[in-house]
Amino acid sequence: MRKSKKMTAGILGALTLVMVTGSAMAYFTDSEQAKNHITIGKVDISLTEPNWDKVPDKEKENIVPGKELVKDPTITNTGINDAFVFMKVTVPAAELVTANEDGTKNEKALKQLYSWEINKGWIQLGDAKAVTENGKTIAFEYIYAYGSNASCSALAKNASTSALFDKITFLNVIEGQQFADGTGLEESETEINVQAYAIQTTDLTSNDVTTPSAVWQVLANQNQLS
Repeated sequence: MRKSKKMTAGILGALTLVMVTGSAMAYFTDSEQAKNHITIGKVDISLTEPNWDKVPDKEKENIVPGKELVKDPTITNTGINDAFVFMKVTVPAAELVTANEDGTKNEKALKQLYSWEINKGWIQLGDAKAVTENGKTIAFEYIYAYGSNASCSALAKNASTSALFDKITFLNVIEGQQFADGTGLEESETEINVQAYAIQTTDLTSNDVTTPSAVWQVLANQNQLS
């Protein structure tokens, strides 16, 4: 009887050992490697003048004082990320004699050849900057931001701004005058140069700036714009 009890105890002990061993091996486990997929964004824009492109070339030639021309620079966000956008407009200038509507002449003064009125949704940053050559002003540069004085407006992917302006007006100048380089005003080719710029809308400096002047400064510094 005693021997039988020992055997039983031995069997129980063995069973207990197996159960413990089995329990240690039977935990449900799993492992998985996590990969963080981070896509790099893209800021890209296009500058178009849809209505200007429709104007026949002949209407852009031999223009007369006071002539109005359709011109509508517009920015479209062709990138991935939202963007803050700006335009720089460079317009030729010269010392010129102009006339009033009644035909009376004004004294010669530094004037830009074309004028315009910006549309709602755009603001001008500061005053126009004179572009000089050989000590004489040959043009003026204007910087415009899409937004308000308080904050830039984010331009979403595939969205477009309103046109900066819809038309330009040629100055009411008196004939027979010259540019600073001696070129005659009549039959000369002039141009208004419009450039568009864009920058990401978030994480701009540690302060995450959004005011037009501050955002433009960041953009200008990075692109070494004067």
